[in-house]
Amino acid sequence: MNLVNEYIRRVFCIQPKIPEEIQIEVTNLCNLDCKMCPRKKLPIKYKQMELNFFKEIIKRLDGVKEIILTGWGEPTVHKDLAEMVSIVKKSGKKARLTTNGLLINEKLARKLIDAGIDSITFSVDYVDAKEENEFGHINKKSLENIRRLAKLEDRPSIVIQSILEKPTSNILRICDFAKEIGAERLNISRVFTFFSEGMPRPSHEEEKMMIKEIFSYAKKNGLQADMIQYGIGKGLTRFFYPIGKHAMGLFDKNCLRLFNYAYINVDGNITPCCLLPSLSVGNIMEKSLEEIWQGDELKRFIANHNKHPVCKKCDLWRIKYFD
Repeated sequence: MNLVNEYIRRVFCIQPKIPEEIQIEVTNLCNLDCKMCPRKKLPIKYKQMELNFFKEIIKRLDGVKEIILTGWGEPTVHKDLAEMVSIVKKSGKKARLTTNGLLINEKLARKLIDAGIDSITFSVDYVDAKEENEFGHINKKSLENIRRLAKLEDRPSIVIQSILEKPTSNILRICDFAKEIGAERLNISRVFTFFSEGMPRPSHEEEKMMIKEIFSYAKKNGLQADMIQYGIGKGLTRFFYPIGKHAMGLFDKNCLRLFNYAYINVDGNITPCCLLPSLSVGNIMEKSLEEIWQGDELKRFIANHNKHPVCKKCDLWRIKYFD
């Protein structure tokens, strides 16, 4: 019944009272400089969030179920990351983060696990040096860190995240890697070229053919591979999703990201999407989360978001493909 309930709410864009998932930009500094990353093209001021400021934000997030400690930067460069995880866990929320994995050595891995981290998503675009190109994560060294962490008995859930790029054989090798380390799933996303002009992206027909092959390969090898446009989850969710996906978000009129998610940047400003860092609908230090989430500014944005120059060219959280 809970799944049916959520599906109906997603179809008609009936938002919960507050977002259950909050992404917090603890830092926008990074140890890499990937060409595909829009950090340099986004209007952001490079800085890190102070620990005391982070504590105050968490105090204001009653009712939120999950915190993602990742923004336009690499969270593991923040010296207080493990302490931030501990603060989230003590508040009764799940804590997860997304990382390139380069800095997760044995010491940091142990700190994060002891702090109670629930899940770590690793961005992996290549596991074979021969397949690397100029756009993706150049993170060969991180594979060793991921393997080491995966062998720990008390390790958190591990998700491997990758962008759908040709050739398909590269993603199949990433499937093998995800299976090898016992990842919970492989999460695949589309290439978003708005901030990365020149980055190749499969056509819609190529995309469908690639995903069909990847899903088949993953299933045969006992790995869950998800891509929001084609299939997610397990069991009945997996079976019915392709049938009902087109109805979500008022038949794809609304971006699915707007349903149950908010982004808080290093200054405490809340925006409906990480790709819109300058579009603040309120500051968490000035208003309650519910006031902001139910406020006129966010409602106006949702009603008109398809006219926004970024949103009207973005299909990362939409079912349909934008040429």
